[in-house]
Amino acid sequence: MCRLHDAYAFEVGRGRPRPADKEVRQGCRCHTFLAPLSAIVLLAAASASAFESVEALTGFFDTNGIPYDRTNVVAAALGGALQAVDSGARFVSAEAARALVARGEPVLGPSGFTNLTTLDAVELWPEGLAYLKVNALGAGSGAEVLAHLRCLSDRTGVILDLRGADGADLEAVAALASPFRCQGEPLFTVSDLRGRELAAYTATSAVPCEVPLMVLTDRGTRGSAEALASCFRGVPGVMTIGMPTCGETQLRELLPLPDASFLYIATRRLVPAGRPAYDRTGVQPDVEVTVFDPGAFANGDSPIRGRTASAKTVRDHELMLRVGHDVVLRRAADILLGLKALDHVGL
Repeated sequence: MCRLHDAYAFEVGRGRPRPADKEVRQGCRCHTFLAPLSAIVLLAAASASAFESVEALTGFFDTNGIPYDRTNVVAAALGGALQAVDSGARFVSAEAARALVARGEPVLGPSGFTNLTTLDAVELWPEGLAYLKVNALGAGSGAEVLAHLRCLSDRTGVILDLRGADGADLEAVAALASPFRCQGEPLFTVSDLRGRELAAYTATSAVPCEVPLMVLTDRGTRGSAEALASCFRGVPGVMTIGMPTCGETQLRELLPLPDASFLYIATRRLVPAGRPAYDRTGVQPDVEVTVFDPGAFANGDSPIRGRTASAKTVRDHELMLRVGHDVVLRRAADILLGLKALDHVGL
């Protein structure tokens, strides 16, 4: 019996040599079949510290007669190393890097590409409500969104939808959070992965924004949008509604490589100031809504058909049709309408 079969019989039998089968007795004709399994057993039995480099690993393969493709081994080793450092890290081509930034992925630093997306929708609804849908907070997006909020300051309330939003512009976060916080109030810090503080962001001097604000979040809220949701927690006049956010405080960059490709990897971490950390757990909403009702108002049936409706009834119906089966959106609208009613009666 060859050494490979000896190892297989010993390891599988947990120390008790296993009787050679017919194939083994006929001169190792099962060598090719058993080689992959034996390789796994031998590697599992070895200490991980025995392989401090790819060369050590391939040398082990050579010594034990294990066939391999060096290109694949090196690629697998690099992939494993990246995953050990950052589970979200990956190598990307220049084209893929450009696509990452174009769709608003959280990418820090000067990558040489332009972030293309900010707002997806700006809508005026019945009963004085307004709706803003954010795709991503990229360069210059803070001023853009804030300009819309100021133009809507006379509305009953504004719904800021951050569901599925991302981005990596921290200046935009500070710009949007500042009108809702006191000047000089700490917002968050950015540190390297060793914990050394690199930058601190505080609320800048800005005219307060006093319009009631409902901020919608879900598990797709990440990057700078998640940081903004964190900054809105505990702010008077602002309520977060929906589901907890992504829960990722690592900030990633596109680091250029010699072959014109990029390494997308975490290099920094965002730390909220004076608020609960949200790494892994996400930013918890003030009102958590997890139930969806796709049947509600799906057919657009009118509750006012066949009778004369007041102007308010018509407006209410139009609003219900707009929020449709989106329970989170409906909850936000209901809260704003409730605040309007309380204000109307002077409470």
